[in-house]
Amino acid sequence: MNAANDSTRAADELAARWTDSALEILAFSGIRHVSVPMELETWHTLKEVMQLVVRRQQSLPFAPMDVDVFMKKVLFAAILQVARKFAHEFDTFALEYRLRFWIRSRKLPPAEHRIYLQMVHSAVMDRKCLPSSRLGRFPLLSAVGG
Repeated sequence: MNAANDSTRAADELAARWTDSALEILAFSGIRHVSVPMELETWHTLKEVMQLVVRRQQSLPFAPMDVDVFMKKVLFAAILQVARKFAHEFDTFALEYRLRFWIRSRKLPPAEHRIYLQMVHSAVMDRKCLPSSRLGRFPLLSAVGG
């Protein structure tokens, strides 16, 4: 078992757990025709956005973002993508407003927090296995003057 597989499995599990919440938000926002294709697209979009956010984190020389920030960023981006795909006439500005409120009020259960930590840890371990030339080392920036 390698770190990339662990990270992918963790992303699959989080996407599965967050799909119902995402569909609930979409329904609450006025998208009433939730279908199986919409549910599958929501799951795939959540997974893709998660993996993109984790890859972006890996490319920066900073500690991983807080789990609540990660959840809000992923849910927000994925739900907007799904809404734009399945409800072309939908007012995405109003959806963004509702989403911000709903996501701010959602707390992440401990089990999902552990899955996130596993995914980030696996991604970091996968990065450490790369040859040093591919680690993306960045020079430290210092202030000029002084």
